Amino acid sequence: LSSQIRHIEVTSYAEVVLAPLNSDLAHRAFSNLFVQTEILPDRQAILCTRRPRTPGEQVPWMFHLMVAPGTESDETSFETDREQLIGRGRSAANPVVLEKSINVSSASKEVNKALTHSLSNTDGSVLDPIVAIRRNITLSTDASTTVQIISGVAESREAALALLDKYCDRHFVERAF
Repeated sequence: LSSQIRHIEVTSYAEVVLAPLNSDLAHRAFSNLFVQTEILPDRQAILCTRRPRTPGEQVPWMFHLMVAPGTESDETSFETDREQLIGRGRSAANPVVLEKSINVSSASKEVNKALTHSLSNTDGSVLDPIVAIRRNITLSTDASTTVQIISGVAESREAALALLDKYCDRHFVERAF
């Protein structure tokens, strides 16, 4: 509760595996080479799948979605490459994209905090796949919102898209919880 307008930045993060645990633990880097990512800006989501290793192999499809129904927000940005989000020699505890710098405007001498790195909005094949979505949400005075970050897996691309459409419905999510 505040008498001021608030600007809140929310960034989700999840690592993508899409393989049995034993396979991932035995050959993580090799397993990651098969993951493909696809950004769906109109659905505010990211899709991931594995390239099949053999003809006819059934591959899973993962989706990652962030919605904040009824809020005003800037353009959503996306990341699917762990190195772009976290940075070299860093961990999820201190990712490069959350590092802040101070910019001083010479005209007004105001100090503004600004993110030094934005999400790259690139998809496809990456060495270390992740899913991350960033939204800048504006809350008016005395307002509140619920940000919903939903991940799931489906058997096909069409099934994943159907689930995305289902979970974009605010009333469905409220009933589910």
